Amino acid sequence: AQLARWYLTHVPQIDLQAEVERSRGPFAELVASMGDVATTAWRLARDERLERLLEQGVPREAARFAAIAPDLVYAPDIITVAQTYSRPIADVAHAFFVIGERLYLDVIERRASELPADTRWQRLAWASLADDLRLLRRQIASAVLAETGDASIDDAVDRYLAARTDPYG
Repeated sequence: AQLARWYLTHVPQIDLQAEVERSRGPFAELVASMGDVATTAWRLARDERLERLLEQGVPREAARFAAIAPDLVYAPDIITVAQTYSRPIADVAHAFFVIGERLYLDVIERRASELPADTRWQRLAWASLADDLRLLRRQIASAVLAETGDASIDDAVDRYLAARTDPYG
């Protein structure tokens, strides 16, 4: 649902078949690189999901994909940012993961997903919050990449955050 909402919101007059074809390669590239570019915390969470799925008898290949599937919600933004800044998908994905961890966006998103949603309005509010948090991650990743130059992603994130540290903190 979140991926569908992203495409309906961000791609005017979408030709679904053409969009799926256009994104197929970048999605596959992202899936293949996620384990290498993600943070340690993400890998631990993925491994926990994978272990639970395997214990439930899910076949290994299906379980491996299902363990990373929740984070594919960032895929359209990662692909768009990668294309905008002519950067490899792996670099941009790494930026998304590092930003999520360093700015506690992962924690905020997880806590927001656990909020009670007993009414339609609550569900809409939490979905809107999730959309806003993903947009914030995309905007920060874009700003980091715009300022990166030849720096590594980790160094670029460090410089971006250092330049925005509260001098009164």
